[in-house]
Amino acid sequence: MKATLFVVLIVALCGVLGWRYYERERSSGPVGVVETKPKPGAGQGEQSDSLWDVRAKARTVGDSLDDVRIIAVIKGKYVMDSDLSVFAISVDCHNGAVNLTGSVPAEPHLERAVMLARKTSGVRNVASLLVVKN
Repeated sequence: MKATLFVVLIVALCGVLGWRYYERERSSGPVGVVETKPKPGAGQGEQSDSLWDVRAKARTVGDSLDDVRIIAVIKGKYVMDSDLSVFAISVDCHNGAVNLTGSVPAEPHLERAVMLARKTSGVRNVASLLVVKN
């Protein structure tokens, strides 16, 4: 049951990321040809601005995918932990900074949720707004 829920969660996260990427690209205007020739007057070894734009966008997409991977791994850890509810804890990540919100049944569960998030590869820091709810 937990494995099925984990797979559904991963597929849903990938779908959301894909839809957001599609909407962003669709609204950014017409797609043009990327020019890779140096600008006129550019020195040896310099590249055009449009090539740098492509690299910057690729880096942005890579960062977004890494954030989605971090969220999926943390939520997967919560699914596998019988004391934590993946539905009661919301996980958000931006450039490796994880924010946890929601509720847990007891103080040890709060500490466990934060520890599991911190021990995830790619996480730089964890901010917890979790509350103990009896």
